[in-house]
Amino acid sequence: MEDMLTNGNLIMALGPATGVFFLSVYFIRTFVAYQRDVMLKLVNEMKEDRKLQEKELEEFKNAVNKIDARLHYIERVLEHEK
Repeated sequence: MEDMLTNGNLIMALGPATGVFFLSVYFIRTFVAYQRDVMLKLVNEMKEDRKLQEKELEEFKNAVNKIDARLHYIERVLEHEK
């Protein structure tokens, strides 16, 4: 009978600690999953920003090429007028 009382006390003592342990594991897993989702969203946002920057860079290069072509044309016209 005394062994059962001791085992009962042991189980009661471990009960809340075990519950806290599993609750801690649950919160840690939930937090890690949340952080993973946040990081994946951030990475996807950065990929979209990179695509937009590449598009803007390409548009800028096209504009510079047009200006360069016009300047070459103006130079040729000015050379022929001499």
